[in-house]
Amino acid sequence: MDKQKFEEILDPKSIHDTSEQVKSSEVSVRQEALRKLSLIALKASETEIDSEIFAKEFFNKTPETESTLPSPETESLEYLQKITKSGTWSWDSETGARTFDKQYALIAGYSLEDIDNFKANTWNYLTHPGDELISNKQLQRVIDGGTDEYSNEIRIRCKDGSFIWVNEYGQIEERDADGKALRIIGAIVNITERKILELKVDTLIDIDKQTGLNNYYYYREQFERLDNSRRKTAVSIVDIEIDNLTKINNMYGKATGDQLLIDLAEILNNEFRLTDCVARISGGEFRILLPEMDEDVANSKVDRIRKDVEEYNVKFLDMPISISIGAATAGVDESLIVAEDLADDRMYADKLSKEK
Repeated sequence: MDKQKFEEILDPKSIHDTSEQVKSSEVSVRQEALRKLSLIALKASETEIDSEIFAKEFFNKTPETESTLPSPETESLEYLQKITKSGTWSWDSETGARTFDKQYALIAGYSLEDIDNFKANTWNYLTHPGDELISNKQLQRVIDGGTDEYSNEIRIRCKDGSFIWVNEYGQIEERDADGKALRIIGAIVNITERKILELKVDTLIDIDKQTGLNNYYYYREQFERLDNSRRKTAVSIVDIEIDNLTKINNMYGKATGDQLLIDLAEILNNEFRLTDCVARISGGEFRILLPEMDEDVANSKVDRIRKDVEEYNVKFLDMPISISIGAATAGVDESLIVAEDLADDRMYADKLSKEK
């Protein structure tokens, strides 16, 4: 798609341009872009609408819907944004600049004129300092071809200086012959109310909301069940902690630390069996309960985790993960409590060895 046409589409004033001078090919280009932006707005939103069904009905009107749905060439994106309460943006690889639409600006209390006043560095200015690294990291993954889309929950700066939570969704629009992104389009939706409610809810369920792993309560339940059972095989325990997580949160913002938690959780989830209990215990500490696993296999798992983290750090040099890890095994007639304490001691010994 021609860059000028794409930026014209993102300009709300152009959406209402129905002059006879607009060629049919231009209308077709605009309609296709609006279709994509419509789907992106719906993906970013939390509105309970099936995006594919909506798009089909929206761009293939019937006589019954003709009177209620706007024309794709005129008010379609504006209509979508009213439903989803979203704003759209684009990113161009040649200039590195993002283009924002009117609704994007309004979500944070700005006008398009306000955005233009700091356009050269708009994204860095709007994004909370603690979320900037994470957002740029996800964007870079799309640019490099690691994925075609991404979604983040980040904070953006409002005109009055306060911050709101938004869901930011980005999707590849065009790549060059080598697979590198030329243009990315996306949308944001204000999710502040939901985030406030989440913070108020006391989580006593089995899943850790932040990482998607089992939480401390579920881990203790499984631990006690195994410890009190008549086991015929060994059980191993692995204790892992992200190093300097508090310092990372203080220096780069909590969102950066949160992303490291999520990324490590994904590494652990991919490494262990469904029958294993992979849990986030607290803060940056994880513990894995491994039924029917002896010491040799457990130690090989520890080596594998270290290798997985090293491979991760090669990809993300800007914010690598450093972990301390310890493991221990309880034989058939041995208490899991002793093994758990030993795994914890070995993890801290590993941590202290790095500080010398």
